Amino acid sequence: MTELALLVTSIVVTGGILIVAILQVAQVRRTKIHGGREAQYEALAQEAVEAQQAAARTNAELTESVKRLEARVAALEKLLREVE
Repeated sequence: MTELALLVTSIVVTGGILIVAILQVAQVRRTKIHGGREAQYEALAQEAVEAQQAAARTNAELTESVKRLEARVAALEKLLREVE
């Protein structure tokens, strides 16, 4: 009977070890998959930041252009008032 108990115990322990090993391998695979996605998300975030910075630069340039145009229009309006 003790041999049977020893055999059952060995099978249970071996099965438990196999289950833990399989779960660990699955976890490593999931981590690798998520790690790849993490890199993609970081690259996408970096692209978004660069696009925002470019938009801010363009906005500043356009603001300066509008200010110059406003000044020129004001000068033209003043000139037209003086001519009248």
